[in-house]
Amino acid sequence: ISVVYYYICCEERSYNGVMAMFWGVMAIIWLWDIITGYTTFERTHKYDILFYGLLAMPFVYFLVFLVRGIYHWIIAVICP
Repeated sequence: ISVVYYYICCEERSYNGVMAMFWGVMAIIWLWDIITGYTTFERTHKYDILFYGLLAMPFVYFLVFLVRGIYHWIIAVICP
């Protein structure tokens, strides 16, 4: 689906072929993985720290920019 989207619907963009090629390669890798059964989808706790870090990113991003905005607002009020 994404290959068709990037190749046809995003034709006016100059990088549509690169994005279509990227998702095509990803699709080939996913199909190879499904056919060979290389990846077992059993739960391992190897990447728990990475998982929790990535899960927290939207909240951390929001808090950092909220604090940054409040800081600039305080500076603007104190030193007009």
